[in-house]
Amino acid sequence: MHLGQILRAILVEPVYPVIPAPTGTADHPANSITVGMDKDIVRHRLGQPTNRMTGADLLAKFASVADTDGGRQIAAIRTREYWLYENTPPGADTQIVIGPDKHVEDVAVRPHRGAGAN
Repeated sequence: MHLGQILRAILVEPVYPVIPAPTGTADHPANSITVGMDKDIVRHRLGQPTNRMTGADLLAKFASVADTDGGRQIAAIRTREYWLYENTPPGADTQIVIGPDKHVEDVAVRPHRGAGAN
């Protein structure tokens, strides 16, 4: 498995299917985050992420994984930010990828896996 496959499995591709908002949370601000939205608007609506990692931080964690495409994946990853809002909305985690233009590139809502879950 090369770096891009690992990172997509961890950060972008849903491990679980995207789920509807838990009962009673349909009006939660997390449900209003859309692709193309400015990251400052996301922060205004949701506050600071529970966890935030730059592409450079992410690459440092996976430095031992070989890159097989001449650096294109690494260059693309390096310019992005990966945000996690745990238990936001309640019962779900919201994962957001911010692109180099400082706008949302991807947003996924998954079942909340609890503190310290892998």
